[in-house]
Amino acid sequence: MSAGPDDGEIAATKRRLRSELRTALRALAPTARADGSAACVASGRALVDRLRPAALGSFLALPSEPDLAELHAWWWSRGHALLLPRVVDDHTLAWHTVASLDHVRPGRFGISEPDPEHCPAATLPVGVLLLVPGLGFAADGRRLGRGAGYYDRALRGLIGTAIGIGFAVQRRDDIPMAGHDVRLHGVVLDGLLLQPIRGES
Repeated sequence: MSAGPDDGEIAATKRRLRSELRTALRALAPTARADGSAACVASGRALVDRLRPAALGSFLALPSEPDLAELHAWWWSRGHALLLPRVVDDHTLAWHTVASLDHVRPGRFGISEPDPEHCPAATLPVGVLLLVPGLGFAADGRRLGRGAGYYDRALRGLIGTAIGIGFAVQRRDDIPMAGHDVRLHGVVLDGLLLQPIRGES
């Protein structure tokens, strides 16, 4: 019986994949970004209607990520607050309930984030649907992040449904998993749910 890859091999593979995926994302045409974002918004709405989550958690996109602003506006129009993350000093994500884009501000790493002076702190509740960004995704829920582990820590212990969301060029079924990595319940790329959601009856 052969041994699996060690931590050094996994880390090296992740570095290579991150470089390749960043190159692929930089090459993505603006029309493909817009079309992919629109498809992800439509798929997000369909997931909300299907799963009827207790709450919706999402993210404010970097230029390399799908823009979910229309999904957020739709959610707010239904009278719900949105859970959005803020990076804090201990390398974790703090979650806040956000009622509109008027309550976000520029944060670290160039990522917009909730303004804690206007958005109450919150925990991710039981039954939340959490939309998760990343650099790469495999069909079976493996995710490659940017390397800081923020979302792996947030997902550990989550009692809800975590869905990775991105563009089709971000699919990599050769993503390795280390012991600290957390598998997602599903992955949506360019609006397409790659496999049935894990754990859904």
